[in-house]
Amino acid sequence: MNAWGWTRLPGPDFGVAGETLEYPAHLDLLAASPCAETRTSLERLLAPAGHRLRLVADAQELLSQFQAKPPDVVLLDQPLCVADALALPARLRAITDAQRWVPLLLLADTPPDPGNCLRAGIDDWLPKPVETSQLESRLLLVGKSLALQRRLLDMHRLQTLFDHVLDGIVATDAQGIVESFNPAAERIFGYQAAEVVGRNVSMLMPLPDAHRHDAYMARYRATGEATVMGRGRDIFGKRKDGSLVPISVTLTEMKWLGRRHFVAVIEDISERKRQEQRLANTLAELQGYRERIEEERHVTRELVERMVARAQLDDPLLQWKVIPAETFSGDIILSQRAPDGRLFVLLPTPWATGSPPR
Repeated sequence: MNAWGWTRLPGPDFGVAGETLEYPAHLDLLAASPCAETRTSLERLLAPAGHRLRLVADAQELLSQFQAKPPDVVLLDQPLCVADALALPARLRAITDAQRWVPLLLLADTPPDPGNCLRAGIDDWLPKPVETSQLESRLLLVGKSLALQRRLLDMHRLQTLFDHVLDGIVATDAQGIVESFNPAAERIFGYQAAEVVGRNVSMLMPLPDAHRHDAYMARYRATGEATVMGRGRDIFGKRKDGSLVPISVTLTEMKWLGRRHFVAVIEDISERKRQEQRLANTLAELQGYRERIEEERHVTRELVERMVARAQLDDPLLQWKVIPAETFSGDIILSQRAPDGRLFVLLPTPWATGSPPR
């Protein structure tokens, strides 16, 4: 059973792109006929097959039921269309508004005009009285068309994601020829998709990376040895105007229809690089400030030592030391006691002006 709740039916495989598609064994049917005998006949034919059947007698009820829950297929008796001058199918189409195609099968006594049916939005017809084999074959074809329609909706959803993802996505074949180029990649490189698709992806790389890429792809095709596959790496890309943009690239491989393809997920890391450079500049400034402070401390220590070594203070009875300031805003305190008992203290002013407080 797949994500739609469908299961694979017995018989020949039905699919596209090498994949078997599953389609519904039981359909949601909405049948409209003003004839009670026709409604009874349809119920007798369809109920045993497990189909979910809703029966209505007039156009207004058909429109109401259709709007409440669009079915998988509509069985429409011809008298309703004749009374409405074939406007009823168009009114049904307007309800779904192209969000989903609901097949319309006309029940008619005689073959209708194909041109009128197509213009009115009728997909096929069944002769009355309806035979079981004809009805089953038509519903089988309807189930397959629904499977294709659901696959188309899945592809449309994936394409929408592809178009709106923030990272650039570039898909190539085994030779490096670009097959897909999403809008985020257009913003990163400045190219429109039409300018890139069909050309070698190396056009998005500066030299010598472009030459290295071609050599890497050739080696990978020959040996299967992957050195960057599945791992992100920071490199430079080349924009349409020739300028370089820092990007982070993660390359992965996939196989489709038996052929090898590559998908590159690309992030523009210009802002990250700018932040890293600002951080590096700040760290360099801090390191320079630290070195200047150490140099100033060294010079100050030498000056103090010279002052202490002056002859008039050179007395073995005197003691002096240089210590970090703990109660002052300065860095050095020098104290020494003279022979007459006086205490000499040298310290920087905590007010950074050289003036004592008032």
